[in-house]
Amino acid sequence: MYSSALGKLKETPNRTMTQSAAPQTRTELNPIERSISIRLALVFALRMFGLFVVLPVLAPYALGLPLGFGFTDSPTPEQTGLAVGLAMGAYGLTQAFLYIPYGLASDKWGRKPLITLGLIIFAIGSFWAASADSIYGLAMARALQGMGAISSVVVAMVADTTRTEVRTRAMAMIGMSIAFTFAVSLIIGPILFDWVGMHGIFILIGVLALLALLLIWSIPLAPLDAHHTPISSKKAMQQVLTDKRQWLLNFGVFVLHAVQMAMWVVIPSRLLALQLTHQQSTLLYLIVILISMAAMIPLIIRAE
Repeated sequence: MYSSALGKLKETPNRTMTQSAAPQTRTELNPIERSISIRLALVFALRMFGLFVVLPVLAPYALGLPLGFGFTDSPTPEQTGLAVGLAMGAYGLTQAFLYIPYGLASDKWGRKPLITLGLIIFAIGSFWAASADSIYGLAMARALQGMGAISSVVVAMVADTTRTEVRTRAMAMIGMSIAFTFAVSLIIGPILFDWVGMHGIFILIGVLALLALLLIWSIPLAPLDAHHTPISSKKAMQQVLTDKRQWLLNFGVFVLHAVQMAMWVVIPSRLLALQLTHQQSTLLYLIVILISMAAMIPLIIRAE
């Protein structure tokens, strides 16, 4: 009887430790998942940096270019404003139309090939933008940048290479990389413009996109990635395209993007009209970002 009780006492701590450790193991990224998620977050960040870093400086730069495409006479302010707005937001239009096709194609031909294709297209668009000598030429280059719409494929690759119970953490890493990249890009964009000019910024963007290729091909293919199931059902696609809540979300994102692009067409030019240098603009952006984060983070924590 004594030996039986002693045996139970010896078993209890081990069983307790196992029970307490099991949830921790299930809800934490293992080393392979963490490594893959970090690399995919960096790929996301490198591409987002290329899209965000030009926001504070692209509109003032474009205003100094001719319209191009046969507009030899002095354009009206409305024509110039429309062309600059198109140069700012063209990438968003091509991205929006190609997200779903990229995802479907990656189901069929694999994640890495489609991400590779998208990054190469994005790099070509960046190098084209570096040599663009008109506003409409810049708009076409930006549209080509947007055609490298790999975001959906990267997110799908995260789902392929992580377990269901830790997938939210992996997605959160990508979300944090986007937020951090956005804040950093707005701060260093004007500084880079003073150092290397818009030509140099676009060259840098293209080089970073090519460096992201190394990260993608350094990721080992997990069994989940090798056996993902293509969405071949027309009914499933119809369900996605007819979901009212999804379209409400799409509309909200569209409005948010449109307002943001309009803001970045107007604000940098206004700051220059106030004779603020790029260094002073950088300080202003930093202050606004810090205030925004101070107001936003507590609300996010409360919502969670």
